Amino acid sequence: MGDDTTRNDQVMKYVENSLLKMKDVGVVLVPFCQAMHWTLIILCPLTQEAYFCDPMSKRRDVTFKYLLQGAFRGFKARAGYTLKGGMSLKWSNLICHQQTGSTECGYYVMRYMLDIVRHYHRNINDYKKWFGSQEAYRVEDVNEVRDLWGSYFMKNHL
Repeated sequence: MGDDTTRNDQVMKYVENSLLKMKDVGVVLVPFCQAMHWTLIILCPLTQEAYFCDPMSKRRDVTFKYLLQGAFRGFKARAGYTLKGGMSLKWSNLICHQQTGSTECGYYVMRYMLDIVRHYHRNINDYKKWFGSQEAYRVEDVNEVRDLWGSYFMKNHL
């Protein structure tokens, strides 16, 4: 239990410090891997909202939600923000594209982030509209993410 507590404290502090560095940013994308499954949290610190996107719609352990809530409390206190609703984030599950297999979650999360950066980064209401489909991505959509990642890696790390 001690190792888990130490690790959780480290994660919470890391997220808190990251939020402080981006304190005036409207949207923070938080990809998260838990139990070998990737999910995405769209965090809007200034409006105290968090949107959960799971490409497999499984019921997940709430540990990360607890960690993010703790980091958010620390961020608000250290940043000097007095926002509405006390120290809590308002959580919503977004309906999002669902993977058909058991191994595509990382590509789906990368695709969510790519689409947000390309098209929906200005207004959270756009996310709600876009995240309204549970259809699987087309193979071409997933392959585009693979190709972009491969090109980036080859250019910058080899």
